[in-house]
Amino acid sequence: MASGNQAHKKARTTLDRERFENLVMEAEQLLESRPRAYRIRLAFLAILGYAVIFGILSLLIALIAGSVWAALTSTVVLLILIKKKLFVVLALIAWVMIKSLWVRMEPPQGYEIGRPDAPALFRDLDNYRKRLATPRIHAVLLNEEFNASIAQIPRLGVLGWQKNILILGLPLLISLKLDEARAVIGHELGHLSGNHSRFNGWIYRVRMSWYRIMDSFDQATGFGTGLLRRFFDWYAPYFNAYSFALARANEYEADAIAAELTSSRAIASALVNSDIRAGLIDQHFWQKLVASADRQPAPSSRPYSDLHDFCRQHRFDHNEVHTRLQSALEEETGHADTHPALKERLAAIGHQSAEIQTVENSAAKQWLGDNYSRVLQEFDNFWLERNRQAWRERFEYVRAARERLTELREKDRETLDVNELWQLAALIEEFDRDADPLPAYQAYREKTRNDTDAAFAIGRILLSREDESGIPYIAEATKSLWHAVSACNLAFSFYQRIGDAESAERWRLKGEHFLDQEIEARREREIVEASDSLAPAELDDETMIFLRRQLLKFPKVRRAWIAKKQVKHVPESPVFVLSFKTTWSCNGEKMAQKLADEIRFPQAIFFAYLGGNTAALGKKVRKHGTEVLWHAA
Repeated sequence: MASGNQAHKKARTTLDRERFENLVMEAEQLLESRPRAYRIRLAFLAILGYAVIFGILSLLIALIAGSVWAALTSTVVLLILIKKKLFVVLALIAWVMIKSLWVRMEPPQGYEIGRPDAPALFRDLDNYRKRLATPRIHAVLLNEEFNASIAQIPRLGVLGWQKNILILGLPLLISLKLDEARAVIGHELGHLSGNHSRFNGWIYRVRMSWYRIMDSFDQATGFGTGLLRRFFDWYAPYFNAYSFALARANEYEADAIAAELTSSRAIASALVNSDIRAGLIDQHFWQKLVASADRQPAPSSRPYSDLHDFCRQHRFDHNEVHTRLQSALEEETGHADTHPALKERLAAIGHQSAEIQTVENSAAKQWLGDNYSRVLQEFDNFWLERNRQAWRERFEYVRAARERLTELREKDRETLDVNELWQLAALIEEFDRDADPLPAYQAYREKTRNDTDAAFAIGRILLSREDESGIPYIAEATKSLWHAVSACNLAFSFYQRIGDAESAERWRLKGEHFLDQEIEARREREIVEASDSLAPAELDDETMIFLRRQLLKFPKVRRAWIAKKQVKHVPESPVFVLSFKTTWSCNGEKMAQKLADEIRFPQAIFFAYLGGNTAALGKKVRKHGTEVLWHAA
């Protein structure tokens, strides 16, 4: 839990959020009062990132060119460069920096369609691109999301040369009429438009580029990359916040462009239907499809073909549609997303709402034409192949769980031990919607007073019923760091729903304190290094025997030791390191990966070979740890 001192000290997460929000508000005020000054400042900020990159390249080229020139004009300099091996140093510096700048950016995944697959779609794209003067669209992908977007992949890493990819979710196209889908792609192309505001389009592309560059830096390693990452760790969030105001204005502009290309009614209908239909289809189609895994050992349907029939035939309940629509229209615009709230986007194009209608002839069918059935079948096959194993596992789990639930219910509840009580409560909640799981959780809690799992479950159920008596349980659940953030989010959402803004903000700040601690705790568990403090594992005999039996399945592992990493956060959830020695013919690094994949252990555990890059760590484990395996010579 947060200490008393921490209660008066803002969490780093809170400070970052407030810094972001203040910068966004400052930028919004400047954009409204002095738009020219805002754009000039934003342009300089956008150029700064590229100035750093090209500055590094220029310095590197100048350093190498200068050294070569000096060596060619002076024998003394040449001898010094050779004797001191400075050529090698310069080459290494050049290699490190070029490698750091050449970050790889993974392209989006999806089912690529070409002009022969969807001639009607490409005619619309050609028409809109010509009218908007947008850059070329190099590829069109269909995926399984209920969304549409433009992805820009820099082919030269941080140096640019963008490849533009239009990504269209097949479920979205199945659920929209043609004019609505046209408005959607009009909106996406509007972000790249050169007709309305070249500056806005440029900033949009820069924002997308820095997002991808930051992702790549986060996944890359190396000294040079680390230096650049430090700069971009500061620069990218700052640029993101300052450009946020323009990015939001871009959303309104893209909506206006879509209205010009199609009609204001079409974009209004697209906004409402894509928002409301997503939840309706998820609840009434996808959730029911997945739930059938509880009853059938294998899928018997064709999900995307059936989704087509569902969207064409299903009539949603009027009251449910109205409730969802009203809820969406009541949402306020915040700083979590550049997209404005639905009601504000509709108002900007002169509408208050739009009808939710069945889709007799979907955009997917009209755009794909004769190829529509083939695409549906390919998506059906892909979905079934990807989910077949998980479906079977779910079926087997449900069958065993329901048998266990029947078995527990046949017993006298007073005779159940704590583990059986927890099982009973969890199984009732998951499989018996007609029964109330709360009494079983409460019975479990009676026998385990300080159990945070029970407190969290009881608090969660009570708050879902709008019962404020769940708050003390939620407060108790925060004693476990692994529950704390989720518990605070539940309380925050509850108080938001009942209109208590002060209490909601108090719980949000608590959650951000706990989030700081959770981030630090997870970082401690991401890696183990030779510099970490280690202590004896202190495992009981049963656990040691369990681990030894598993290690005996690997005859090339001759000896093994286990130690515990000393962690500051959540010490009750320890991290272990097992070092091992192998036969001379065994590749230690590959064996470490094999052990990590196949060894089952109740806590987090790392494996370090007594050799190679992990030799120092392995020796430290052997020194401080307990021997768990040895083979006679």
